[in-house]
Amino acid sequence: MREHFVDALVTGWEPLEGTFSMSDPDDEHVVATAVVGGAGVIVTLNLKGFPRERVPGNIQVISPAEFAADTVSASAAAAARAV
Repeated sequence: MREHFVDALVTGWEPLEGTFSMSDPDDEHVVATAVVGGAGVIVTLNLKGFPRERVPGNIQVISPAEFAADTVSASAAAAARAV
C-alpha cells in the first residue's frame, strides 16, 4: 500500500490513542488516525462501534454502502471508472 499510496500513511496518532473512550480499545487508533490525518469520514461496517458522542464532530461515520451511494451520486462516471 505504501508503494502505491504514499500519502495514505498517517503518523503521529499515537498520543491520541485512548482519549476517545471507545467501547472497543481496538477502535481507538481508527479515530486517532482520522483526527491526525484530517479525515472527514470514517467508513466502516461497525457503525455501532463509533457512536456520535465519541467521535469528533467534524468526522462522519458512514457505512460502505452509504459511501458507495455518495460516490455514485457525486459522479457516476468517476464511480464507474473506479470499479
